[in-house]
Amino acid sequence: MRSSSDIVREIESVSVLIDNAITENEIQAKLEVYGYTVERLNEGKSLLTILKEQQHQQKADYGQQFAATDAFQGAREVADKTYRRYHKVAQVAFRNNRSATQALGLNNLTKTRVYSQWLDRTSQFYANLLADNDLLTGMTRFGVTREQLEAGKSQVDATENARKARELKKGGAQSATSKRNTAYDNLNNWLSDFRPIVEIALEDEPQLLEKLGITQ
Repeated sequence: MRSSSDIVREIESVSVLIDNAITENEIQAKLEVYGYTVERLNEGKSLLTILKEQQHQQKADYGQQFAATDAFQGAREVADKTYRRYHKVAQVAFRNNRSATQALGLNNLTKTRVYSQWLDRTSQFYANLLADNDLLTGMTRFGVTREQLEAGKSQVDATENARKARELKKGGAQSATSKRNTAYDNLNNWLSDFRPIVEIALEDEPQLLEKLGITQ
């Protein structure tokens, strides 16, 4: 399958080919001898219109996917900054508490780029903190309240929701690409007969071929 830029160029050239074949009476008359009536030419034009629509939809859907990706990355950055700050406070608050260190994952010092690992760490941290009043008291001693921790957990939840939204948009973009590619194939199947016939019908009329965007 050709690239998106190739398809755009193909749309432009085929638009000239089909539209002028329909509107130029001399060309249309010569093509009709080979079975390409206006009705048959309009079949090709309809396939071209479908391809244009699918190309526009594919671009729109990919734009939505990119926006969703940006939203996800932004949400994760905010949530991670909050988590790392509270994580550092917890390391101080529970530096001699092996149980808390294990429960809150305080030995996980390395920042991970793997989202599933990040989600597991942050979820474990907030869930275990918010479920244990003794641990909450320990954090409160250093100025971190339950409300702040709940807000931090909400940031993690928002990040996961943003990831799911991105996946939906990603699926939509892939579906749009598939439909666009099918429309492209359908048009090219039609053109595989039409283009050779054009050259046969107009082989002695180079000026008419030029009107269709064909140079010899």
